[in-house]
Amino acid sequence: MNVIVDKYQAANKQLSTAITLYFAESDIVSVHTLAGASHNIVHDLVENKYPNKSWENIVAKDNNLKLGEFLRVAREAQNFIKHAKSDPDGKITINSDDTEHLLFLIVQNLCLLLKEKELLSIEASTFQLWFFATRNYTFNEGYLNDEFKGIKDMTKKEQIEQGNFLLLAARNNA
Repeated sequence: MNVIVDKYQAANKQLSTAITLYFAESDIVSVHTLAGASHNIVHDLVENKYPNKSWENIVAKDNNLKLGEFLRVAREAQNFIKHAKSDPDGKITINSDDTEHLLFLIVQNLCLLLKEKELLSIEASTFQLWFFATRNYTFNEGYLNDEFKGIKDMTKKEQIEQGNFLLLAARNNA
C-alpha cells in the first residue's frame, strides 16, 4: 500500500496517534517518539511560514534561552530514543510530563498553521482542552462541560483516563 502525504498531514497523523496512545496509557517511549517526530515537522513548518513566531520561541524567550538551547533541552529524550551511535549503552528517563508539554507545543503550533475555517483534529482539540483543564488555567464560567469539571483534583492516572473517555466520546459524536 502506498500513501501520499505532505509534511503537515504526516505531522498531524503522528500527533493524533501519539495523543491516542497517550490517553490509552500505551508505551510512553512510543508516544514520545511519535510526538518528537511530529514536533520536528510542525516546528519547522511554523518557523518557515512565521519566522521566530513558534511557541518554542516564546518559551525560550520567557526562560532567557536562545531557541537552540531550548530545543536541545526539549529534544533530549527524542534524540536519545532515535540514536545510539555516541552512547550505545546509555539510559534515559522519559517523563510523561515532558511528553505532555511536547504534545501541547505541537498543538499550539498547529493552531498557527490552521487555514481559515480549518479545525484541529479531534485528538488535538481534546488534548488541548484536557491540558488546560488539568492545569491551573482559568476558564470562563460555563466554558467547560461537566466532563472536565473537577479534573484538576483527580490523580494523574484518573486525568489520563478521563482524557481517554473524552477522546472516545468526541470521536463518537463526530
